[in-house]
Amino acid sequence: MSYVKTDSEQLLLDDLQIEHSKYCFIREGISENNYLSSLERSLNTLGLLEPLVVHSDTRGEIHLVDGFKRAVLLKRNGARHCRVKVLSSETPLDYILNLLFLSQSHRISFSFVSRASFVNLCLDLGLENKQIINQFLPLLGFEGHETIMRNCAKVIKLPKLVLEFCDKKRLSMKQCVHLTHFSDELLTIVFSWKDILNLTVSLIEELLEGLETILRRESLDLYVLLKELGVDDLLMASISPQVKTEKLRRKIKIKKYPVLSRVNEKIEKTKNEMNLPCHVLLYRDQSIENHKLDFKIHIKKIEDLETALEKLQQTKTSVEKILEAL
Repeated sequence: MSYVKTDSEQLLLDDLQIEHSKYCFIREGISENNYLSSLERSLNTLGLLEPLVVHSDTRGEIHLVDGFKRAVLLKRNGARHCRVKVLSSETPLDYILNLLFLSQSHRISFSFVSRASFVNLCLDLGLENKQIINQFLPLLGFEGHETIMRNCAKVIKLPKLVLEFCDKKRLSMKQCVHLTHFSDELLTIVFSWKDILNLTVSLIEELLEGLETILRRESLDLYVLLKELGVDDLLMASISPQVKTEKLRRKIKIKKYPVLSRVNEKIEKTKNEMNLPCHVLLYRDQSIENHKLDFKIHIKKIEDLETALEKLQQTKTSVEKILEAL
């Protein structure tokens, strides 16, 4: 059975639900990745802007299904009417969603967030969980499990700023789900630093986990903690993003591990007082879990070895102090 009317129809663009179409996949947290400009060049060359595909629902509203970017270009070019292929109100929902997936499969499959957004769209439109699991999860590259549905539902509730980052960086499902363990307030603040600091995904996770640990242990308000750490002053300081990032990491680490930080500071002070020659390197475990020191000596001539051994003999007391601290 065909649900498409045989002939194309001419409709006013203003009569179409375009940006507010219930089938619009581009939602909060999903960017268009500047695809419109390249599509515009192609379509202006070929001139293939029509027909669009629309769905006439039971309430008489006409929702765009396929051709969102072409509809934008038609409006931009001053068109008032367009030719459309109309899907009747009897068209099964899964047929329409399958068409939507096929027409935008590249964008929908771009990241875990974009795939989760499509799953969320299916749910919003009333498609049953069983249908999504059996029909659409395999199309999206997922195994057909309820766990995937739950993960998609969790992730899509993340703040818009976080979703945009996850989509752009193509974070995995595991990485995205991990972010759902933090409060929206903490996520929004940390992700707002991404243009000020030199942040990678692993650094963002480090900052989130560090701040979360301190907040839970000390029962502090987030803004009180940030004030104690002097975050605002640091972010506004006239230093490079890299330096700001390292300073913030250090502040959080000291607050998170106060005893460990004091021990490390004491060890570093002793190490600096040793004034070891540049060809003598001292290594240790910053977590002080391994109670040992490693010395590495670079020599180009026998005198370098003699100098190193003499200096190590002179700093024997300092070495003992460091070992005691460990």
